[in-house]
Amino acid sequence: MNHASETGGLVTHSLSLFFRFLTIVLGITFVFDIPTLYLGMAIWREQIGLLMLGFVTADIFIVINHKRENRRHLKLKHSHVDLGLATVSLILFGYATLSYEDLISYGYMENTAGIIVSVLAVLIISETTRRTSGWPLLILMLVFFIYSFTADHFPGLLEGREVSLYETLNYTVLDPSGLLGTPLAVVTTTVLAFVIFGAALFTLGGGKLFLDLAIALMKNIRGGTGKSSILASSLFGSISGSAVGNVVTTGIVTIPLMKRSGYSAKESGAIEAVASTGGQLMPPIMGSAAFIMADIISVPYQNIVKAALVPGILFYFTLFLQVHFRATRKEIKYYEEADIPSIKETLRQYWPFIIPIILLLYLLFSSNLLAQKTAIIASGACILAAIFTPVKPNIKKILEIIDTTGAGMMSILPAVAIAGLIIGILSITGLGFNFGMGVVEQSGGNLAILLILTALAALILGMGLPTTAVYILMASLVAPALVQAGIDEIPAHLFVLYFGVLSMITPPICFASIAAASIAKSDFIETGIESMKLGISGFFVPFVFVTQPELLSLNITDISYWVNVTGVLIAFLFLAGVIEGQLFNRLGWGNRAVLSFLIIALLFTQSSLMWNLSIIITSTAMILWLFKQKQ
Repeated sequence: MNHASETGGLVTHSLSLFFRFLTIVLGITFVFDIPTLYLGMAIWREQIGLLMLGFVTADIFIVINHKRENRRHLKLKHSHVDLGLATVSLILFGYATLSYEDLISYGYMENTAGIIVSVLAVLIISETTRRTSGWPLLILMLVFFIYSFTADHFPGLLEGREVSLYETLNYTVLDPSGLLGTPLAVVTTTVLAFVIFGAALFTLGGGKLFLDLAIALMKNIRGGTGKSSILASSLFGSISGSAVGNVVTTGIVTIPLMKRSGYSAKESGAIEAVASTGGQLMPPIMGSAAFIMADIISVPYQNIVKAALVPGILFYFTLFLQVHFRATRKEIKYYEEADIPSIKETLRQYWPFIIPIILLLYLLFSSNLLAQKTAIIASGACILAAIFTPVKPNIKKILEIIDTTGAGMMSILPAVAIAGLIIGILSITGLGFNFGMGVVEQSGGNLAILLILTALAALILGMGLPTTAVYILMASLVAPALVQAGIDEIPAHLFVLYFGVLSMITPPICFASIAAASIAKSDFIETGIESMKLGISGFFVPFVFVTQPELLSLNITDISYWVNVTGVLIAFLFLAGVIEGQLFNRLGWGNRAVLSFLIIALLFTQSSLMWNLSIIITSTAMILWLFKQKQ
């Protein structure tokens, strides 16, 4: 590499790191409300969102070129054109931040400064989204913009109020109901704080603690390589909140181990993809969409976690069983001795990282601190804990944390910004309300049809879109229809979140499966189909908790609650057996048919306590009979 390229690479790296540092400082400043408490300055959350958009979009222009290549990874020279675009982005969003009160005081019709800011903002956000997420989300936004000034020509549930392009641009960019709404505010505070925590924990060695323990704990268990992947990825995913990031982080270790033990390439990739995807559904931290959900429906985040616990357990319980049954059927080998890390040595070196995790959970669920504050405090605890580990928190590691955090925000913020623009269009045209009403009408009042339509909409919309963006759109379009149909808010929003997340493993566009397939060197469509098979419980769980919302209550003092939980666990045991064709031994089609009937009875015919008990007793008798056949 010549001197000019090296210099260009250094400029790119330095500028990017500087913008990422500013992003973190801005986020922490706003999380702890420093301008108001210590400087006497009243700053709107919309202004923070605008300024952070400036930093992140400038970073994207510096790092990602027009071919969507990462200059830093490929050590490419910086572009003067992109430097100019980064400068324009900083000036635009800086001006909008300083002049925000003036811009919105004019309204949305006769606001020349507002329209200039809005047009440039949409163009910048669109281009940075294309560079980071590709075309699908951008095309979707374009469709909605075209819809906004033709809305009155659409029939039925798609009919809306016609709005001029002038008004649409001003409203969607500057109004708190659009770009600058709740999703952006949550991402610039809560999500950023947890991205910092995840970056600190994994960069300093906490990730090695999780992975080594997961491998060591499964060393003498049939199919242990697959099971350690599930354990490690569930722990990673519940903190990172990124299915693809999780696959890349843990899959680089777990997938080769699974292949060596006897799982096929597509099976290895699928196990990792499903386990990583489930992390966004598994408490205690889940993904960024869960924090946005808490703000949208105005409930404490702890309530979301409480409701998501049993569904998350059911998801991983079934996946674990499927991997076990498959390992038994295929006689998968145990771990090779050389692949097993020492639990004693791992704990000796990295045990201090247990402290920030416990601190985070304690503050999150036993204090009155906001979630974003607890994450920042826990991030500081990670740095202190690392002092007592082999990975010391030196300047280089701190810069890595800043770098990793910035990379995470680059992937999240543009997608959320586009989703905010679309939400603004849904609001100003009235489509959000009309569509929800129309979906209810199309279902004919039948809850099952309504749920199926909603699930299909989330899966289709999720193709090619980040999970957070899918959830935001579904929360605006369809979740209100579920609530109107009589479903409680938390189950309704969890339902659309589940199917938005499952789009990550649903072909043809299944980002988690694609990432896993690239590591496993398998066909991504075959890996995606295998992922759907292994993740089958995820397609059942949402229907179960919507029809049995009491499962989300954690009412552990009620005997009927435990009866319901027992019935559901047996049903998912049978589901794993039917899908894999294995329980205590190989299952013939006759046994599969009987178990399928019992699954329906256990999951969807809940009525009186005595009926539920009778089905459980019948199912238990079936389990004992099948076990006896093994003898």
